[in-house]
Amino acid sequence: MPWRVVADEGGKALIQPVLLGLGHWSVDIANMNNAAPTGGDISHKARVSENDSEGQRALYGDSSSGKNLMLSKFHLPSGVSAVEDWDADAGGDWNACAGCSIPGGKGPKGVQVLLTGTATLPSVTVEWSLTGNSVCADGVDDFPLAAKVIGSVGSSMPFLVSPDTYDVPPATPTGAYKLCAEVDPGDAISETNETDNDLKSERDFTVTP
Repeated sequence: MPWRVVADEGGKALIQPVLLGLGHWSVDIANMNNAAPTGGDISHKARVSENDSEGQRALYGDSSSGKNLMLSKFHLPSGVSAVEDWDADAGGDWNACAGCSIPGGKGPKGVQVLLTGTATLPSVTVEWSLTGNSVCADGVDDFPLAAKVIGSVGSSMPFLVSPDTYDVPPATPTGAYKLCAEVDPGDAISETNETDNDLKSERDFTVTP
């Protein structure tokens, strides 16, 4: 894969891949820029990186060291355009009664987890929750749904993670919520950027009586 060196508006050199029509070099990295709304936005695989220079300066001050965990709600089926899994048209069961459960394979699709940098991690935790406001994992109107521990996470190897079940707490009030996912809840792992560890759905998750 050929690469090129370009300068951003801040005068800092950036290394970018040159696309040859063979597919995106890493759709998962491009999709997960934390400066884009609700976990990133991409329309087709030829867009190398959203908010390229801003995002790379913020996330990778020194690309030779450090580590950073990111989440994506996109996937790339059969090398075609990237597909968002948590948008308004997302498939799966997005309704459950308070105190009820949805098997992970029948509920909202999983999220992609990516570790960048030079480090490897023995394990990583991902949690899912509902939020009744506009902010995930702020401790206000949050209702936990699931948690999963993933072992042996290697650098630059994105993988899909889904909970075994989505368990709606019995005390959850009925109504519409946003689904959230968070990797490394509580910031137990030291990262170069702690602000890009969560995602929020565009589609509502409805809790019924």
